[in-house]
Amino acid sequence: MSKQQTNNKQQTVAESEATLKRFEVERTNILDRQALLADRRREIAFDALSGDKSATRLLDGLHREAVELESRLVSVGDAIAEAQRRLAAAREHEQKEANKQRALQVRQVLGELVEGLGDCGKALDLFVVGANKANDALDELHRFGCRVPTRDVVRVYGALAIHTALMQSALWSREIGRHLAPNERKDFRQLKVQWHDMVERNAVAPYLDDDDGEQINNEQINSEQAKTEAA
Repeated sequence: MSKQQTNNKQQTVAESEATLKRFEVERTNILDRQALLADRRREIAFDALSGDKSATRLLDGLHREAVELESRLVSVGDAIAEAQRRLAAAREHEQKEANKQRALQVRQVLGELVEGLGDCGKALDLFVVGANKANDALDELHRFGCRVPTRDVVRVYGALAIHTALMQSALWSREIGRHLAPNERKDFRQLKVQWHDMVERNAVAPYLDDDDGEQINNEQINSEQAKTEAA
């Protein structure tokens, strides 16, 4: 890498700020030195112009240094202007990089949002299918003379289970109004076990022989195993 390429490489904001500060300190030092020389020239100008050779030589040296300082001040001014330009460029570069990283993070989180909402959609689709299936099965149970669970019980307890599930959602928990007390909360997984046992105990088991019950249980077990293997 050439010296020119090294000098023009992208600096960080901290590096650019440090460079600018160094140039500004140098300009301040030059201005302080110029003020000191001006005072010194005023002190010896009379003697030098009055023929004092020592004062004349000193005044000549002060003039030369003043010229050098003025030239140096111009160069430092140019360096400060360039340092300010590079600092602005460094800030713009770092801001672009920060924006880029933030955009990548937003894209990743956006994917999680879309995935989460997609899961909600799938769950609701499955819920509708399950609810309609349960509704049809409830009609069949009642047609067979099985009175429990009643439609009102399934409807109310099911609504409480939905309410309970929504209470656990950080996004929609405030939209459901009143939060249920612990003894009001329901879960479809618990309800299905309760209602299954209720119907089995009251409308099925009393009318089956032990062999019939065992056969039905074996069929249910085989059916569940088949579903598990298929999944």
